[in-house]
Amino acid sequence: MNVRDIVEDTISLLKSPYEQAGISLDHQIGKKGCYIDGNTGHFQQILMDLFQISKDLLEDSACKQIVIQEFMNSKNEVVVTINDTGSGMTTEELQPGIGMRMNIINSLVQEMSGKLEIESQVNKGISITLTFPASEEVQPSKNSISSELLTRKVLIVDDEEEIRAILKDSLEELGLEVEEACDGNEALELLKITNYDLVCTDMAMPKLSGDEFIELARKLPNGNIPYILITGGMTSKAQEQKIDLNTIAEGVLVKPFDHDTFCELVTDKLQK
Repeated sequence: MNVRDIVEDTISLLKSPYEQAGISLDHQIGKKGCYIDGNTGHFQQILMDLFQISKDLLEDSACKQIVIQEFMNSKNEVVVTINDTGSGMTTEELQPGIGMRMNIINSLVQEMSGKLEIESQVNKGISITLTFPASEEVQPSKNSISSELLTRKVLIVDDEEEIRAILKDSLEELGLEVEEACDGNEALELLKITNYDLVCTDMAMPKLSGDEFIELARKLPNGNIPYILITGGMTSKAQEQKIDLNTIAEGVLVKPFDHDTFCELVTDKLQK
């Protein structure tokens, strides 16, 4: 089964009632090639039950958001994460109500040879991770890149490891060579010694924001290349000064965005 399709179908089913409750359901980039074996109905039920648990814990929160992501990890496993901005819960609160529901969900996950992990802190929300073996079935990618671009090298700059993994997964699906940096300073050091064809950078990062990094990077001998700036609406020097981000980078993506949108923008900038 295609994980991304089922996630999107589930969100479509729940979007209206959740919006009425003031809850935002955000699906961040998911690789279309994430396939797992198992019962489609059971997997969708797992997602719906986990969304419902997050919904219950968001009841008294000022900011009501649930974010779901899926990606392939280095062990060739499909990872699905669900994070919310709710009240969280203590170990004691995992009994017997939510705890019983989690036990039922865990049974379904185990039937699919998967693993369920939960992290939670009071007033900091709940983080749920589902891990499944990737299906051996290989699905052809709907994204393609011209043969002359297959030797191109892209640098990803983001302080969140999960986001870097998702973006890298998408770029490698296109056949591109990908390197990573965890912040702007590390990226600047890499740019001094490596010729990249494109840089994708997050806006909100420690030490250097994305726009500040790009400003410094363009001054380097290897820095005269296209940049894609990814922003989630966080405050930066450029935004405080109401500077148009399109004047800073060749491409701007606002979170959440989907796999195809990201790949199409990368392909477009590499072809120019």
